[in-house]
Amino acid sequence: MLDQKRITGASLAPYLRNVDVQWNGINVDGLPEMDFAPEDRASLALRDDDLLVCEGGEIGRTAI
Repeated sequence: MLDQKRITGASLAPYLRNVDVQWNGINVDGLPEMDFAPEDRASLALRDDDLLVCEGGEIGRTAI
C-alpha cells in the first residue's frame, strides 16, 4: 500500500495499481512511483507470462 510519508525519492520505481489491471491488458502509462528496497524490487518485479489478479474492483479481472 502506498504511504506518501515513506516516499523519499531514494529508490523510486513505478508500481501497478488495481485500476491499471484492465480486462484488455495492463496500463503502463503515467504510473505513480514509490520507493522500493533493492530486495523488494527484485522479488516484486513483473516477468514475462506473470498472471495479475485484482483483489478488489471487478471480480475476476485479470491480465497476462
